[in-house]
Amino acid sequence: MWPAFTRSRGSQVSRWIGSLARAAVVAGSCACGSSSAPGMEAGPGGEGFEGENFYESMLDQAPPVPIPASVPGFYELVSGEEGISECVARAPDPDPPLTLDPALRCPEVRRGAIDDFDELSGAGASGTTFPPGGAWPGGTFFYPMGGSALSSDVSGRDWHLSGTVSEISGFGLYLSGCQQLDASSFRGVAFTLWGSIGAEGQLVFFVGTAENQVSHEWLNEHKSSPSDPNEPPNLGRCTPVSARYDGSCREPRLTLGVNEEPTQVSVLWPTLSEGCPADMVNPGEITAMAWYFPQSPDGPYPVDIHIDDLRFTNAGPL
Repeated sequence: MWPAFTRSRGSQVSRWIGSLARAAVVAGSCACGSSSAPGMEAGPGGEGFEGENFYESMLDQAPPVPIPASVPGFYELVSGEEGISECVARAPDPDPPLTLDPALRCPEVRRGAIDDFDELSGAGASGTTFPPGGAWPGGTFFYPMGGSALSSDVSGRDWHLSGTVSEISGFGLYLSGCQQLDASSFRGVAFTLWGSIGAEGQLVFFVGTAENQVSHEWLNEHKSSPSDPNEPPNLGRCTPVSARYDGSCREPRLTLGVNEEPTQVSVLWPTLSEGCPADMVNPGEITAMAWYFPQSPDGPYPVDIHIDDLRFTNAGPL
């Protein structure tokens, strides 16, 4: 059983990061992402590189990376007893979805490059904001911060995450100015990955989509307190069976292997699974992309990994 986690409320992005982390906790209590790297196409660093040239505890301290206040989500108590072992079948919502601002949908992704981390942005050395007009409008985040928790460094021409995992921890990409990305022109996501993770540690990659994202209407109807701020509109269509983190709205995911030498990794959409209610990724409605380190039953463990050459890809076996 996972222990409960309690956090005070912070900015909207902190609450959004928390929702991703708590969803990861629930996934850890079921069979989600338990297989390691089948379907993950990898080769020695630098070989077979494809694509275009590249053009990217927060709660009690100012975040080192500027993050828009419009990033949706929430951050609150999660009990380890809320997990479920399998996706629960649900009848379709009889009410048609509301017509939302089309600006919530990002422009369709036409070029694959997201970031090669070769240049620092105005966000500083701990994170980056991606260039305008790129494949992913937004930037990077990580959690938690402080002490021996995770640190993030993009000053070495890659994205370096290191520290000690003693609670659910991770990093990912936030969307800015829109909330749903259409990457249906691509077959998956690719990046260079290397480093080390302590004994029994894992690195899980997940991609969220609108079908599996909790709708803002449900979130606003089930706030912990009437005084809590409303969630901004999103395109999420998932209604939890019983509670926000009962596992009935969760992202497809894949557990990755990590080698000491740089390794080219292609994660094709069909290799991400165990989502709910949609088992797999619909690349036309991506709402989140992130990695996380689950807690280990053996206690805290060290992590020291690098990510580079992050991109959407059409490479991989047919």
